[in-house]
Amino acid sequence: MTKDEASAEADRMTFYEAAGIKMKFRRIISIIIKEYTHIFRDWRSLLIIILMPVLMIILYGYAITLDMKNLTFAVIDDAGTPESRELIRGFTESRFFVLKYTDIKRNEIESLFKKRYIQMVLVIPEDFSESLVSNRITKVQLIVDAADSNVGTFINNYSNRVAQLFNEKLNNRSPGILGLEPRILYNPDMKSANFFVPGLVALILLLICALLTSITITREKETGTLEQILVSPINPMEIVVGKVIPYITLGFFNGIIIMGLRVIVWVILYLLEHTGEDFQSEILLVAQT
Repeated sequence: MTKDEASAEADRMTFYEAAGIKMKFRRIISIIIKEYTHIFRDWRSLLIIILMPVLMIILYGYAITLDMKNLTFAVIDDAGTPESRELIRGFTESRFFVLKYTDIKRNEIESLFKKRYIQMVLVIPEDFSESLVSNRITKVQLIVDAADSNVGTFINNYSNRVAQLFNEKLNNRSPGILGLEPRILYNPDMKSANFFVPGLVALILLLICALLTSITITREKETGTLEQILVSPINPMEIVVGKVIPYITLGFFNGIIIMGLRVIVWVILYLLEHTGEDFQSEILLVAQT
């Protein structure tokens, strides 16, 4: 083989390699177009892609919360004295607790816990005031539903604080000269949604993309079209890449929708919380009309 013939053979090999790479991209693009066609024809896939992330953000961000508030409790006040009512007031004046029952019997406590009507029962003994007057150790029973360990720990810590303030007030202690002025940064309202919703967005997008990609490959297997694709010149890597790319692009689209929804919801909640009753009354008036 002469030098010119070897050069011509090398040029032909380069051309065939380039053509092979071009055909590879063409096959991937064909699978991508096919996958987009299936997505837009299947309304169930569209619902999963568009509605599922939005519903999950609303559910986990604003319906399911770790914030401790409106914890319902019951009181069994056998003493019925001003001192016992003062102790109860330490809970009712808090924004965390709501007094729901004041006339229950001891045999009803377990039933109320099982029905999730209350999270705590405060039992004040009959000799509560007499023990305080005689400077004896006074024990008040606190029954807590600790099925949720976070709620149980919070109730226990807050109850100890109420007991401490009650003792200080009973002993006429001065508030002291040391005072703390806390400044809460980055999450001043201390809402759990502000903490885990941003990470939840990435997790939801990851789950949606992985779920839909696995579903589409399984669907090809069930309908028998996967065998037809495998006997074609397309290799398995091209199949996977061609099926993943559409859901990656839809994932970016979902991310834009979720972030836009997050901003809209945040603006609405901010306006409702910080613009006063006049703005809320105008919103209600417009809704009624």
